[in-house]
Amino acid sequence: ANNGVSNSVGTVAMARTMSRKYAFIGHAIGGAKAAVRVAHGMSPEERSNVIRAFGAHVGEELRSGSWTPALDMGCEPSDLADLCQGAGLPSPNHARSRHRSHVYTAWTVHLSVREALRALGRDLHGATVAVEGFGRVGSVTAELLADDGASIVAASDLDAAIHDPNGLDVGSLLAARRQLGDGCLSSIDAPRVPHDSIATLDVDVFIPSARAWTVDNRNVDEVRARAVVCAANAPMTDRIQQELCDRGVVVVPDFVANCGGVFGSEFDRHVRDPWILERLRAQFAPRLEDLLAASRRDGITVTAAADVAAPLDQAAGDPATSKIRRAAARAVPALPVAVRERLLRRYSVARMFPEGAGGR
Repeated sequence: ANNGVSNSVGTVAMARTMSRKYAFIGHAIGGAKAAVRVAHGMSPEERSNVIRAFGAHVGEELRSGSWTPALDMGCEPSDLADLCQGAGLPSPNHARSRHRSHVYTAWTVHLSVREALRALGRDLHGATVAVEGFGRVGSVTAELLADDGASIVAASDLDAAIHDPNGLDVGSLLAARRQLGDGCLSSIDAPRVPHDSIATLDVDVFIPSARAWTVDNRNVDEVRARAVVCAANAPMTDRIQQELCDRGVVVVPDFVANCGGVFGSEFDRHVRDPWILERLRAQFAPRLEDLLAASRRDGITVTAAADVAAPLDQAAGDPATSKIRRAAARAVPALPVAVRERLLRRYSVARMFPEGAGGR
């Protein structure tokens, strides 16, 4: 369920991003996106009824396994349960998942910020960062960056946008989010700014982590960040990326920067978190470093450097391969954790972040 996109164009763009994302990490799986608008102030019972009705509407796709839902912006594990109940399924497809995709997403966003700054000859320590969308992903990303010495100077959520050039107290922001959840920034004693200004502040790194089309024709000329790392899906078009690239701005696109969510969710029911982080550092970070070097060398976007067209054409998902993967997923949990990690490491090295999907 995603109440952040209200039009079919945005939903289609997000579906394409998912296809690119799966191709980038090395999965022959087609991407899809569904948007369910949930009215503000709707009771939990009303929300459940809406999600169950949607589950009934897409029941055939869910029961056949042609579409596998997962958590996204505004979606809770309980929503997945309601979705499957509406489709007549006994339990969510991701029942064994630890539902930490937002953490894994934040890990690759964090690594992307580090690599983007390195491409600019900068260090993460002391870098200024603006985060649009202090939600699950944005808040974890801000914490990781602050722990590495970056200065989070601006943040926004649905209710407030705040900016302090001297740096915000990230600890206070996180405490407020733990206590109040979404909309917590309205409780923070910090200078308020217009929401739209977050995208155009003079910072080292801007992280759109909230909605589609954050940077468009109206404000692209006003973007002053040296790097834009896209935690949100579809925050800008490929053409806007090229405009920024032509100005020397490093843009790490959505399907690259936030791919940790799908990578981690592939493994989290089988292995421990340190294994996932180690794999992302060992496989994702070098792949992004290569892409950024190609982008800077050839004057093209990271999206163009990734050359996703051929892998994307193959991302529809072979039925036989899908059956084998599902059978393997059922067998792996029976193995001891140490054995699982050795087997999955070999699988990851052989199949994840392949050369064809990550470099030209």
